[in-house]
Amino acid sequence: MSDYPPPPSAPGSGGQPGYGSDQPGYGQPPQPGYGQPPQPGYGQPDPGYAQPAQPGWGQPPQAPQPGYGQPDPGYAPAPQPGYGPAPQPAYGQQPAYGQPQAPYGNQPGYQTSYLGQVGSYPGVGRYQRKFGVVGAVITAIAAVLLVVSFLALNWTRSPAVKFSKLHTAASQPGVNGYIHAYFSWLGWVLLVVAIVVALAANAPTAIHGFLRLIGLLLGIGAAIATFWSLKTGSSFSFVFHHTSVGFWLSIVGFLVAGIGALVGPPEDRTKPLPAKS
Repeated sequence: MSDYPPPPSAPGSGGQPGYGSDQPGYGQPPQPGYGQPPQPGYGQPDPGYAQPAQPGWGQPPQAPQPGYGQPDPGYAPAPQPGYGPAPQPAYGQQPAYGQPQAPYGNQPGYQTSYLGQVGSYPGVGRYQRKFGVVGAVITAIAAVLLVVSFLALNWTRSPAVKFSKLHTAASQPGVNGYIHAYFSWLGWVLLVVAIVVALAANAPTAIHGFLRLIGLLLGIGAAIATFWSLKTGSSFSFVFHHTSVGFWLSIVGFLVAGIGALVGPPEDRTKPLPAKS
């Protein structure tokens, strides 16, 4: 037997590739060229085709990851302060046409009141006024003091004389005209007018400010007029040493009526004034 191998069969004979042929044998997959990736087998996925990762059973689907260098669609960076126009509000949040933008630090419904506390109080004179209960009560106290002093208490101590006896004595001829007028009619007129004006000053009217001033001046003036009703024709020593509680209580009553008028009607914070057109 010869030591040499048998010669290769001719190409195409018996379906076998020839010696040095690049063709694969029968039934064999073709071999990739030098530097080429291997071809997938029948029914196998192409390794170069990237399939999206499927979530596991019971796991929520994952959002696709952005490519390298691409921004994350779910990430919204906060606006950076700096030079340039202010950021615009989102769509649907635009202000009404013709309405200006609210400046920073002056937001509507968030203002500082005159007491220094944060609230929505728009300031003095921005609300309707209501009847002044406090001022009316003070005026009622003044009326009680005046009526009691005019009807029940002594005005002098030696002798003990009430207002009614002074009225009779003032009607005698030769009495000073002012003393006669005060104990005849002026004292009662001042009492009634002072109380009526003080009550009217506590009503929520357009002239309540004027009535409050008039009521205060009237109370002070009536107190001075009462003091001079016994001072006229006498000395200060007589007034301070011989007058009684009724006289001083009437002076206090007129001053209290002036204070009641000064209080006036307060603002009703539940009823703001209508906006001016």
